[in-house]
Amino acid sequence: MKFVDFLYTPFPRPEKNRKNLALLILVGLAASLFILIYNPFNIRTDTGQWYLDLVIFGLGLLFILSVLFMEWLIPALFPKPFKSWTFGKALIWYALVIVFIAAANFMYKSLWSNFNEFSWSDFLLVLGRTMVISFTVCFFVLGIWQYLNRNKISSLLANETYTVETLNGKSVALRL
Repeated sequence: MKFVDFLYTPFPRPEKNRKNLALLILVGLAASLFILIYNPFNIRTDTGQWYLDLVIFGLGLLFILSVLFMEWLIPALFPKPFKSWTFGKALIWYALVIVFIAAANFMYKSLWSNFNEFSWSDFLLVLGRTMVISFTVCFFVLGIWQYLNRNKISSLLANETYTVETLNGKSVALRL
């Protein structure tokens, strides 16, 4: 299968349900706590003023609102592009979601700095930070999901059959 053909394969869209909403809220709050505890990219407050911690915590809340906007509101307003969802569309869409979250974070940061740091280089810096945090959180969430669903995954993999062709042209079926 060519890579281009792979882009047109069907890909599942996330369901709009309470469980996914709760997971989104959990991930957003976890991201806020992660930023407050570990201070990635030197995102911290040295003044000791408590409300600045709330401003930093607001980044997670902004993440929740941004994802709700992109994943729930946009598909409801424009359903046609989301009907036949493919892997290629998902790659483009989730790249746009990350850029939207970065733009929202950039505007939030700029608002709190009275737009003193409002430039393309600052936007690219925020975009890079958002991408690194997004990928870190994604791998963390996927790792937890894989751990919690390890029995289901192993039972799916146990039913797979692979056909291997030997050098002399004979086919051998492997059931793993």
